[in-house]
Amino acid sequence: MRNILGICALAICLNVGFSHAARDRQSLEAFDLSSLKIVKIYLNEKCSPFALVRDPNGYVHRAYLGDYVGKNFGVVKEINRRGLRIMELYGAGDEWEEKEIWFETNENQ
Repeated sequence: MRNILGICALAICLNVGFSHAARDRQSLEAFDLSSLKIVKIYLNEKCSPFALVRDPNGYVHRAYLGDYVGKNFGVVKEINRRGLRIMELYGAGDEWEEKEIWFETNENQ
């Protein structure tokens, strides 16, 4: 119970609402960002941009804007040819900080 209250308080402080606290975890949140690989990025005017991301077990997942990725509450904020721009939350207790991460395609690494 204490953990849930802490997450709710964090959501209020960061002005992100309760969606982080009261939601089902997505499949790519089970993995460290460093263990994931971008297979391909689709930038098509007819549909929303998305990336195909391979997990360490070999499964391929679609990642769209707003999806959660990695173990640090990472949210996909941008998808472009370079890769994915992800905002992660780091910290513990009362001290939390947002950090921007560029999760680049293999071509850019």
